[in-house]
Amino acid sequence: MKSNIYVAASIGGLMFYREMTMLMSGEKEVHFLGLPLVSQPAFYSTAIWVILTICAAAYLERAIERWSPKLSKGMVAPFLTLLILVPLVLMILGPVGTWVDEHLPEALDSLVANAPVVSVMLLGAVFSLMLITGLHYWMIAIIINDMVMNGSSIVIPAMLVAIVGQAGAALANALRSKDSASRRIAFWATGTALLGVVEPALYAVNMRKRSSFYAALLGGAAGGLYFGLLSVKAFAMVGNPNLISLPLFIEEGSLNLLHTCIGVVIAFGVSGGLTYWMAGKGQRRGQGSPKASIE
Repeated sequence: MKSNIYVAASIGGLMFYREMTMLMSGEKEVHFLGLPLVSQPAFYSTAIWVILTICAAAYLERAIERWSPKLSKGMVAPFLTLLILVPLVLMILGPVGTWVDEHLPEALDSLVANAPVVSVMLLGAVFSLMLITGLHYWMIAIIINDMVMNGSSIVIPAMLVAIVGQAGAALANALRSKDSASRRIAFWATGTALLGVVEPALYAVNMRKRSSFYAALLGGAAGGLYFGLLSVKAFAMVGNPNLISLPLFIEEGSLNLLHTCIGVVIAFGVSGGLTYWMAGKGQRRGQGSPKASIE
């Protein structure tokens, strides 16, 4: 995008700044020009909104630069970009965050109650997208409600296969990559994802190539479908479910843990297999290694 690195750093720093996060915590209403600003810091400070804001800043700064006097070039444009864009983004995300906060938990809770198989499959597919946009924080209320009412949750298994799907795609990228640095990153990201830290696999590996990212989503959907059909449940809460948290799926007198392991293998195998196959097709068409190719 050829964005001004200082403007980009300022935007990122502001949206992640601790004092700004506290200000937007929702304890007090914050308004700008009479409009409510976003009151969910976990929503507006996720990476996707920072990236999109920086992209918009690149275009806005170039537009302002064209109209700036020669003497002020390089000074006025960055200042006006920050002055205009940051409050505008927060005002846009404010109503969006409020609407999501009011409607998303109710919609998901209704889907889980009325169509558990479909809901687990869909959550397995889209949980990675929810991570990117910060919507995964709204799952906490649903999980807590499930645990209180039923003593178990079908949402946590969906999260597990989504994370494992990202790990499978990252491993396939590592095996297909011809660049040693890219291969090391992908292997490392695979291990961290299997231990519950999915961001390196998500951002550093799979989002660099659309086919890998889509394969990871399909792997999560396949594992989620198996979990939904077999009614796999988790019996305790966990932040990001991972291989270490498999004991949370133990239920005396049932095969719940076995079905959990099978679903994990399905998600990992589908995402990894699809990524490996599509990466091979790309290399044969001369599109380069997974590191360099962005489809």
